[in-house]
Amino acid sequence: MKWLAMLILLMVVYAQSGYADDDVQANTPTQYTDLRSYQHGLNFLKLASGDYMAIFASNGVPPTAGWEHDIYAVLVSRRHPDLDATAGVKWISAPEAQEPVSAAINASGTKICVTWEDGNPRRVQHEVAQVVYVTPMPLSANPYRAATTIFDGGHSGHVAAVGEQCVVFWADGWTEGGGVDRLGSGNAVFVNRISAHGVMDKKIAVATGRAWWPMVAGSATTALLLWQKFVPDQAYADLYFGLFDATTNRLTKRATKLQRNLLYYHYSVTYLASIARFLVVASKDGGGLGPEGGRQSGGGSAWLIDNNGRITAKRDLVDGIIRESNIIVHGSTAVIARLKAGQPVFGEHSERGALGGLTVLHLSPSSIAVSETIADDYAWQYMGFDGFFSDATHVYTAALSKTGMRIKIYGINPAKR
Repeated sequence: MKWLAMLILLMVVYAQSGYADDDVQANTPTQYTDLRSYQHGLNFLKLASGDYMAIFASNGVPPTAGWEHDIYAVLVSRRHPDLDATAGVKWISAPEAQEPVSAAINASGTKICVTWEDGNPRRVQHEVAQVVYVTPMPLSANPYRAATTIFDGGHSGHVAAVGEQCVVFWADGWTEGGGVDRLGSGNAVFVNRISAHGVMDKKIAVATGRAWWPMVAGSATTALLLWQKFVPDQAYADLYFGLFDATTNRLTKRATKLQRNLLYYHYSVTYLASIARFLVVASKDGGGLGPEGGRQSGGGSAWLIDNNGRITAKRDLVDGIIRESNIIVHGSTAVIARLKAGQPVFGEHSERGALGGLTVLHLSPSSIAVSETIADDYAWQYMGFDGFFSDATHVYTAALSKTGMRIKIYGINPAKR
């Protein structure tokens, strides 16, 4: 098992033994299973046909605990989706883990860009490397050797399509100590432009100073880069964003702080073409809950940001967003996996998941409204979440779990959209 992957992906072998709200205390090591050893990383890509391609990383299908992840793909019909825990064809496979996987499809729907953190010792000189592969449709069988190493030692990468090109946002380095469970943080984040033919430009430094856990979303020309930054002596993080112009291959907006008091890892970003805005949703840190209680959610925040980096709307939310969840978009409606305020998300509570359901947002270029909150006793996990609207009033959701893909279909009230 690769030590860096376990280290940088947080929920490994330490459980918290008591944080004060803004103060990191000593920890007691506790052994428990990191559920990402079963599955990690899920993406639904909309194809030209209107159907979807689900791409995810898993230690077998159905999965077992372990870190020999491969990347799987499965075609999902929009009108008659039938994805289940046993679905998926192994697509990219090599020794050690290829995870977490992030995938995007270009504007014309002809090329898929996929990136992952690779642990194959035959490819990697360091413990892990960030890898990227651009492929035409249909997918070819196990194109592992055709993939390109972005950076040996890179990790935690995320990809978005920006027009016909792809942008990969990734992290490098590691500093031990501090933060949630005293596991430390990455050191810097970088961005690379990759053409539709798989040609990669030179990396561009975005931020340093213990910045990491990068996420990215793309419009026709611009990528919004989103990351968290370590705060010394605290168990929360700060949330930052920047803009990258994929037509000129340069940063057009440098690091801008969005939120202090971020709940580590709990944020997501997407682009809504219908209103020409990026949507960022994040969870606030609500403090500690005592011995092995982890951190709790303190509610959430949402922002709309235009292609010039102007914040055109901001709203505080009663609840936050689940870790490693994608935002589901239909027109000017956005659906997020809801993390209820007060839910514990670190320590031993992590294995039990977090109750939530969905939060439905209705958006205009200058406003964010909560149109519906759907309660549910299903406990979301932290391994990956995505979905799509199967019709105007139903949202098809999938969440990774230790037993495989967990599917839920929710009805959305059209009168509230």
